[in-house]
Amino acid sequence: MQKGYYRQPSVFKDQIIFISEDDIWKVSLQGGKAERLTSNLNVLSYPHFSPDGKTIAFIGKEEGNEEVYTMPAEGGPIKRLTYVSLFRSNISGWSKDGNQIYFSGSFQEPFYKNFTLSQINKDGGLPEKLNLGHGKHISYGSRNRCVIGRNTLGVERWKRYRGGTSGVLWIDKNGKGIFTEWEGVNGNYANPMWIGERIYFISDHEGIANIYSIKPNGSDLTPHTFHNEFFCKEATTDGKTIVYSNGADIYSLHINSGESSIIPIQYYSPKVQLQRKFVDAASYLQGYDIHPKGHSLTINSRGKSFEITNWEKQVHHFPSKDGIRQRLIRYFNSGDQFLMITDEGGKEQIEIHNKKTNKINVLKNLHFGRANEIKISPNDKFVALVNHKAEIILIDLIKGKLNIIAKSAELFIPGFNWSKDSNWICFANKNANHTGNISVYSLKTKKVNIITENTFLDHSPSFSSCGNYIYFLSNRIFNPVYDTIYFDLNFPKSTKPFCVVLNKEAKNPFLPQPLTPGDEDVDESLFWDHKTKSKKIHQVKIDFEGITQRVIAMPIEEGIYEDLKVTDHFILTLSRPIKGALSNDFYSDAIPADGTLKMWDINLAKESIISSDISHFKISSNSETLIYASGKKLRVHALFPNLSLKNEMHSNRKTGWIDLSSIKISVNPAKEWEQIFNEMWRMQKEHFWVENMSKVNWNKVYKRYRPLVDRLGSRAELSVISWEMQGELGTSHAYEIGGIIKKVLNIIWAYWAVILNMILNQKDIK
Repeated sequence: MQKGYYRQPSVFKDQIIFISEDDIWKVSLQGGKAERLTSNLNVLSYPHFSPDGKTIAFIGKEEGNEEVYTMPAEGGPIKRLTYVSLFRSNISGWSKDGNQIYFSGSFQEPFYKNFTLSQINKDGGLPEKLNLGHGKHISYGSRNRCVIGRNTLGVERWKRYRGGTSGVLWIDKNGKGIFTEWEGVNGNYANPMWIGERIYFISDHEGIANIYSIKPNGSDLTPHTFHNEFFCKEATTDGKTIVYSNGADIYSLHINSGESSIIPIQYYSPKVQLQRKFVDAASYLQGYDIHPKGHSLTINSRGKSFEITNWEKQVHHFPSKDGIRQRLIRYFNSGDQFLMITDEGGKEQIEIHNKKTNKINVLKNLHFGRANEIKISPNDKFVALVNHKAEIILIDLIKGKLNIIAKSAELFIPGFNWSKDSNWICFANKNANHTGNISVYSLKTKKVNIITENTFLDHSPSFSSCGNYIYFLSNRIFNPVYDTIYFDLNFPKSTKPFCVVLNKEAKNPFLPQPLTPGDEDVDESLFWDHKTKSKKIHQVKIDFEGITQRVIAMPIEEGIYEDLKVTDHFILTLSRPIKGALSNDFYSDAIPADGTLKMWDINLAKESIISSDISHFKISSNSETLIYASGKKLRVHALFPNLSLKNEMHSNRKTGWIDLSSIKISVNPAKEWEQIFNEMWRMQKEHFWVENMSKVNWNKVYKRYRPLVDRLGSRAELSVISWEMQGELGTSHAYEIGGIIKKVLNIIWAYWAVILNMILNQKDIK
């Protein structure tokens, strides 16, 4: 029999409502066939029956942020009651006369995490604050007695939590408005409910969260449920029965009999959100690389990989399976092979794809953890990989063996690169005191040498083509700026490009070279389609004696420089503007398109701006071809002196913008959610702060939660499982954020946008 994922139940006599597939369903308290009441455009949550059972109040996001809505209990149109633009909220219940709906949120609060209790009339109007201080839940007993739950978000998200924001109960046992905090037991509480002469609630003080009750004076703590796998959560009551969710099921607890039992739901749904769909590659762009000759590029989008010629729109889809994620795809310098990271087999592995033979070579038994970045040596024989442990790993592609060559003191390697002769790797170390150095590793001697002092934070190193220099960025410019509010000095811009002169014969690369008049003119042969001749590979020679003293600053202004790359003729830098902290979007992983790409001409010793609105950029390995991302858009262009790109948005060879609209990605949501779940579990295993996982049997946790994934009907439900599974670790701030949550509303707005555009662009519409 088909099963769904059931949560957030509410009960009225012999009927319950619950959330599944982000909509409201109704079923008999004894079980049976469930009836779908809504088919909404966005996620609905926290439904509550009114005291007479005729109306359902719930939180909806139909028109933006969370608001309070109502609908008839038998089904019908929904009605919006509040217009307060809540970020997080929940329905806490109804007044006994059924005229007021209690809800929690940040209404009239300065910060969105300030949860207070408010009420709204069932017919609408202006909300009123209850003036009871902070609170998430409220329940009234007879004689106006009351219990408030503060910080009672849910114990399943942060199991065994005992910190300052754990749930507490405040009780007004006499109905006079005088509340006392229940000292209780050493636990985390949720969902207080005043029923008769007892207060019921969820507590995890015995390990697994179950339902307990106490007398109004706080005595006689009594357990009522005895679950030993999943936590009880989201309990509500009509005064006679408590309903709650546990795992993916809903249970009832009858007050009089004390009997707790699962509600057998017959669930029939087309599960529309599980149907296969096709999405635009540009909307989910996750990575890219440029062909060594610059005429094609690979992109990684929604976990799948493609190669596309720049403007001819010839697309090659790399072999892939639903439920397997591909990422970090890289061209070999020969241009005929590709390397990528996949998670087939339950752990990350390296795959080498040969475009000519269509063969795939999997490098097995290489335990490198989770790859953060990977770069192929110019001779295509080795790979340098940085993992989640801040280790630099050298992988021999011929022998299929790896060797850890260095590890950063902090869990971050801020940049690494190969020398053109494939004999050296330069990389940045970061120390615990926020300083760092640039070091080099020799493949011949297998030794690491530090080449800059451990005094400043040095990062983003790159070898010059001639082999005489390593260019890098360093936070070492102390030019203080006065604060405009406080009498204070700050250093918002402290970064500048530098270089290390590797041998004593090399000269200062930032000095202008003597040029015959006319030599500074642009060479038209350097445009994008120029076929460069084979270049001589210069052997790197390093004189380590006194090398830390051979550091030279590029003669430009300091700034907030983020990246640096070097070609035969140019040094390219990416810098960011100064931004206020309020502009940071904590909930987005998108790289902002606010960078400025600059070019330093090595021959002319001058700087110019290529373009702004940059997110990230790369340079092809065998030709001076630039590719950069601006948000989800890609642009390819030849590098030549005084290059300056205009903000033309047409996709063609002249402007350089790449049209990715020809790439459509097939998405199987069920397989994708399974992959997300597996990767999330694996990432916790790889990244957790102690090796023994805080003595939690993480493999056992996987086996417990994995079957729930097969019951999912929406991406939002996967988030619920994610929070609860990570909560098993009982550790600080293990979050799950984002995801493609149901937002069909965007389609409707897009439709009306098209209609509006037609109206504005046509004089007469008949």
